Amino acid sequence: ALQIVGTNVFIGGEFNRIGGLVRSNVAAADLTTGQINSWNPNPDLFVLALESMGDQIYIGGAFRTMGGIQRSNLAEVHRTTGAVSGWDAGLSSRVAVMARSGNILYTGGLLRRAAGAITRNRLAAFDLSTHTLTSWNPDVSTGSIVEAMSISGDRMYVACTGQVELATTDKLGQKLVLTTAARGDLFGELSLLDS
Repeated sequence: ALQIVGTNVFIGGEFNRIGGLVRSNVAAADLTTGQINSWNPNPDLFVLALESMGDQIYIGGAFRTMGGIQRSNLAEVHRTTGAVSGWDAGLSSRVAVMARSGNILYTGGLLRRAAGAITRNRLAAFDLSTHTLTSWNPDVSTGSIVEAMSISGDRMYVACTGQVELATTDKLGQKLVLTTAARGDLFGELSLLDS
């Protein structure tokens, strides 16, 4: 995972050394010199996704602690000091991808619960200005894993492995399943598939 902020590139993955320095799974390097800097939040397991807003870096992965503080799968860390904030998103499983639109941080992966015990299958969104889980809940099929996401205007595009339901909601807010797609199925606009 890579995230460029100012004059630094933040790097996430599964490693214990980078640029000759000890760093556990996440590090930052100066874009001009390429040198690893002192930023070292130290997650105990691997990092898959990085996002930023203001002075904060959002780190997603499959970790249980960040800098010795319990933070499961998502942590908010100061981008210059590496200090872990007091916010705990309470995600139940691995965060594979993240995207941000304004103050809203979207997370995807193998999620089942967020904010401790609230059901959020595979996708969850947090308002970073209040550190609260939003009502957004597309409820992706538990037979799938969110592997990629992108925001364009007021739309969220998500790529999953496994089986996924393509659904919308009616005027009453009830879920309407349009179709179910499985391995080998193609869906979407033809323009997305043309070169």
